[in-house]
Amino acid sequence: MGFDVVDLTTGKVLHRVFAGKEHIAHRTHGSALTPDESELWISDQVGKKLFIYDATKMPPEPKGEVELSQGGHGWVSFSLDGRYAWTHTPMSSTQKTKKLVATLKDENGTPVSGSKYFEVHFRDGKVVEMGSEFGLGRK
Repeated sequence: MGFDVVDLTTGKVLHRVFAGKEHIAHRTHGSALTPDESELWISDQVGKKLFIYDATKMPPEPKGEVELSQGGHGWVSFSLDGRYAWTHTPMSSTQKTKKLVATLKDENGTPVSGSKYFEVHFRDGKVVEMGSEFGLGRK
């Protein structure tokens, strides 16, 4: 499990980065860039963990890990301002501290999971800004 850094003009793999201290044999589905493109987060949905890399260095260097409350499909996305990270779990954490700040719950207080979280800002009843469920850098 890991990722490749590729030159899109030539298709050449510049760097291959593996997650974790030991080789993780399964693949990952979830990967995301923080809005400022300073970090790359990849999800180990089987191991219930996020691996975080410093994307300002080449090759990207490990920066930290976040334990997840459950396995799943590995989705990762961020708030428009980059302050919060949402995953496929009910957990929400801050991008800066990597600490849990909320558990998403339904109207009955039951934790909910999903992959299609997005953010919408309204002003005077009109949509003025909208994020997406994708962890795309916005720099």
